[in-house]
Amino acid sequence: MIKDGVKGYKVTGPNAKYIFIPAKGYYYEQEVYDSDDSGEYWTSSAYDNRNFSMALTFTKRNVKVNSTGRSGGRCIRPVYTR
Repeated sequence: MIKDGVKGYKVTGPNAKYIFIPAKGYYYEQEVYDSDDSGEYWTSSAYDNRNFSMALTFTKRNVKVNSTGRSGGRCIRPVYTR
């Protein structure tokens, strides 16, 4: 999806409302990778030890949630709820 000229992914909730998350890649060892081609966002879920957490990863062809090392930087998308 492209919104206002920015590539990204539309996540729709059970109430039919959605958020747009930009494709901004990920950060590892002082470099940004795959910006504008994919997105990697931290979830609020930890994985089985302190070195990994769950992340939402998306590309043009695939969307998945998987474990990823905490040493790499991933985006966050804060959502305010009332």
